[in-house]
Amino acid sequence: MIKIFRLGLVTSLVCAFVLAAQSTAGAATVPFPAVPSTGLPVIGGLIDSLVGIATGTAYGAAGAVLAVLRSLGLPV
Repeated sequence: MIKIFRLGLVTSLVCAFVLAAQSTAGAATVPFPAVPSTGLPVIGGLIDSLVGIATGTAYGAAGAVLAVLRSLGLPV
């Protein structure tokens, strides 16, 4: 019975700690002031996305080729 009580107590304390940490973290975040829109962040985001897509495609294709070569028993 005491073990069950201890487990419940520890669970309650952990839940309370997690909830307290979330509320203080949420209160600590302050929104940034508005920046005049120049369009530069949009262009930067577009470039970043395109580079990410190209890099991911290249790595994926290279991984697929290596997997096929290894499955055929070729030294890679």
